[in-house]
Amino acid sequence: MLGQENNGLNWSLNFSRRLYDYEIREVEALLLILQEFQLNDDESDSRVWKWETNKLFSVKSAYSHIHSIGLSSPRGNLIMEMLPASIVWNLWFERNQRVFGGEEVDRGKLIVNIKIMAYRWVSLQDCFKRANLDSVVVRWKEFIFQPP
Repeated sequence: MLGQENNGLNWSLNFSRRLYDYEIREVEALLLILQEFQLNDDESDSRVWKWETNKLFSVKSAYSHIHSIGLSSPRGNLIMEMLPASIVWNLWFERNQRVFGGEEVDRGKLIVNIKIMAYRWVSLQDCFKRANLDSVVVRWKEFIFQPP
């Protein structure tokens, strides 16, 4: 995935399927971000939360950031209002499945379940009349951030 070539970094991304047009645009944006990436051998790797001054994650800062985005889409605003509750519900359910049922859901399926639940909670609103579940799950970013 990451290699070194001619004194620079070379990103090689391989996908298991053909990408949709909107996914190609997202990959292009990702590659532009990765192009600016620089390795520093003098420092150890760490994760930081960029929406907190102390660089540590907190639910409060995540919730504040979600609501500060200023979505131009009414659909996005409704989904974002339901997202924290959907996350909590699905994590609670997943935890109980692990503890009491011995079953574990992989992260990708958990994320899809969160999106589905948030969508179902708001799907009867007028701005969701022409939406379907596939468009929400598959094209999440466009669906949330683009006006209908």
